[in-house]
Amino acid sequence: MRRSSKKDDLSLTGFTLLEVVLALAILASVLAGFLVNRNNNIKNIFAAKRLMIATSLAREKMESIKLNPKMADLGGEGIFEEYPGYTWTFQVDTFTREQIGEFKKIRLLLTYPGIKDDTETIEIISYLE
Repeated sequence: MRRSSKKDDLSLTGFTLLEVVLALAILASVLAGFLVNRNNNIKNIFAAKRLMIATSLAREKMESIKLNPKMADLGGEGIFEEYPGYTWTFQVDTFTREQIGEFKKIRLLLTYPGIKDDTETIEIISYLE
């Protein structure tokens, strides 16, 4: 801030053009940082929502497979009609161990839309006697 150099007129004070431009540049950079941070937060919220839906659907599908012995013997794939872009596939492997006998390993893969055109995948493995 500069003051008038005249001794008789000390009431004239103000900011120079350079100080105003510098202050606006600092303000603009701070606001730009807030906007970038806000956009990243929004992306993270939507990614977390998709992950939560996918996890819930995968758990639900795994329980459905475990409760249906015929389905657990075959393997398969499908879609979730109420959630476009969410698909599932599973395979069943049968093993035999002397101590515990025969058991099945069920591997469920759930694919769901990611950011932009990418897809994300969740894998759940469960065992049945």
